[in-house]
Parts: sequence; structure tokens; C-alpha cells
Amino acid sequence: MRFLFLTPVLILIAAVFLTGCTSIIPSSDKDLWTNKGIALIEQGQYQEALDALNKSLAIDPNFANGWASKGAALNGLGQYQEALDALNKALSIDPNFAIAWANKGDALNGLGRYQEALDACDKALAIDSNMTVAWNNKGAALNRLGRYQEALNACDKALAINSNNAVIWNNKGVALNGLGRYQEALDAYNEALAINPNYLSAFDNKGALLNKVGQYQKAFDNFNKSLTIEPNNSNALSGEGAALYYLGRYQEALDVFNKALAIKPNNSNALSGKGAASSKMGK
Repeated sequence: MRFLFLTPVLILIAAVFLTGCTSIIPSSDKDLWTNKGIALIEQGQYQEALDALNKSLAIDPNFANGWASKGAALNGLGQYQEALDALNKALSIDPNFAIAWANKGDALNGLGRYQEALDACDKALAIDSNMTVAWNNKGAALNRLGRYQEALNACDKALAINSNNAVIWNNKGVALNGLGRYQEALDAYNEALAINPNYLSAFDNKGALLNKVGQYQKAFDNFNKSLTIEPNNSNALSGEGAALYYLGRYQEALDVFNKALAIKPNNSNALSGKGAASSKMGK
């Protein structure tokens, strides 16, 4: 989830956005276009948000909030290098813009530059110690660095500010899993799914943990539910294949691993699972 800075005209923007009356936005009003973009980001409509934010920046290319919001939209699209460029532009205009530092941490996490992500989040928190997204992104970076206790502490800080955030609960589950506290990790993933029943990352993490602790039928049921939401999720397919393998249903496992590989040929878990299932069947 991306958190952004809203200017005082948010109430008007919400009315404009919800009624679809975008024609009333003056072409010269950068704040209205930016807040329209933010509203779209919050609804997960990242490409539409990007279009609105580009209109804002066409009006004022030196508008820090426009660049920071554009970075958030690009993060949502998985375009992390472009997001990083936008966020660096925001910070060149306003070096003390906390949300830009926090969203920069998100972009750097997406690029696999976890120590730099941690540093960016710490800069955001030095400016605003109660910024939920900065604590969450810091927790995500620490998880990737294998520093699970610190990650757990960061997630707990975020949850103390906002306990109704599925992303934070999911990251807390990852930290608890890394610490070997498996039941607590399952509880955290369940909290994430209670908040957002369609949260695929929480389904994937929960299913992988259920396989890890030997609850193979529950893992299969979990992945099966995830695949009703997104049938082409290669990670969920490989997890379901693993559950079927451990349940001794080797042909079904092989079929599912092949589906996963048809979607993502370099899925390492599906490749190893396919080899194991083929071996069990004498193929």
C-alpha cells in the first residue's frame, strides 16, 4: 500500500473522482490533478493515476508532491527504476519530503537494493517518526536482509499506528516465519487475509508455511482458494503442486508444476518440483 501526502482540496477531488466529472478539473490546476492521481492510486488504478499525475507535472515540472505521487504510481505498476527516478526528482526539489523518502524505500526494495531501501526509510522516519509506510517499508527491507527481529519491531511500530493494514500484517508474518514462530506467523497471515481476502501475497506466504509445517491438505486448500482469484499465479501453482506432491498425488502435482512453468518458465520451485514428481513416477 502506498501512502501519500494529500493537499487541502482532497474533499473536492473525492467528489470529482467518485462522480467521474473530471471535465470540471481546470487544466491549470496541478493540485487537483495530483489529488485525482492519489485517489486513483488508493483504488489500485495505477495507470490512470500516472496519466493524471503527468498532467499535474506538465503544469508545474517542479512540483515535489507531483513527482512523489508519480513515484508511488510507478511502484504500483512494478516500474521500480522509473519510480526511483521520479522520487529522486521529488527529493531534489524538497530534500525533507518524508513520503518521498518512504516511497523511495519501496522502489529500492523492488529493485533488490535492500540496504539502500533501509537507509531511505530511516531518512523518512527521521523527518516523521509516525509514518506508517516508512515503518512498513523498513520492515520489508529488514526481512529481505534476514534481520527478522528488527523487521518484526518495525512492523509492530507500523501496526501501532495503523492496525488495519493487510500489507503490514503480511510483512509481520514473514518476520515471524523467519524467527521460527510459525503459529504466530500463520495468525499474522490470517489477519492480513481478514482485512483483504484477495491478498495474493498473504495467500502465497501462508500456503508456503503450511507446506513447511507439514499441513499439506490445508496448504492445498489455501492455494486452491488463491487460484480462484488469480488462476495464472505461478507461485500459487508451484505451492499447490508441492502440497499435492507431499500428499502423494504425483501425477496431479506434475500437471500443476507444468502449468506453473507454462506461465513462468524460470520458476525454480516448479522446476525442482517437476523433477521430484517425475522421479516418483519413474519418468
